[in-house]
Amino acid sequence: MPNATRRRQISSTALLNQVVHVAALTHEQIHGVLAEFDLTESLARVLWALDPDAPPATMRELARKLRYDPSNVTLMATKLEETGLVERLPHPTDGRVRILALTEQGQRVWNALIERLEATSPVLSLTRAEQKQLSALLAKVEAAATQPTPRRRGTPPSRRADRSMAARPRRGESAVRARESA
Repeated sequence: MPNATRRRQISSTALLNQVVHVAALTHEQIHGVLAEFDLTESLARVLWALDPDAPPATMRELARKLRYDPSNVTLMATKLEETGLVERLPHPTDGRVRILALTEQGQRVWNALIERLEATSPVLSLTRAEQKQLSALLAKVEAAATQPTPRRRGTPPSRRADRSMAARPRRGESAVRARESA
């Protein structure tokens, strides 16, 4: 590969550093806005997932969508309910299931939160075409991130695995002796 071409390519380390830096900046910006609404990140994610234009979601659907344990969604729903932003309602066709829906106050807060995030987001400084391109790239990265990754050849096992293997007694050896030799 010619040197000029090699210099134009970005190294994987530089790219990852850039992603981490942009993620940190975005995280700070979002946390600033959430603080204005007295919301934690977890509560905001549940609130955000309750799009007023979409049908209300069941608690289990929310847990799956947010990749949370259902008990955590229940706890967050209780906190949001106490603030008057959401209400739990019986499912229209299955009385055993509860849905989580925004209250009128919750819809106002949801709209204000989205409006404030959009007003402060550096992503919206991009042109429409750039936003579309970024969205497609992020979807591709998200899809790759959610796929199980096989361990690459030559990749050393994690330190935890090293320690746990070292602490295991070999056949015929006591656990105390195994720890002493590790």
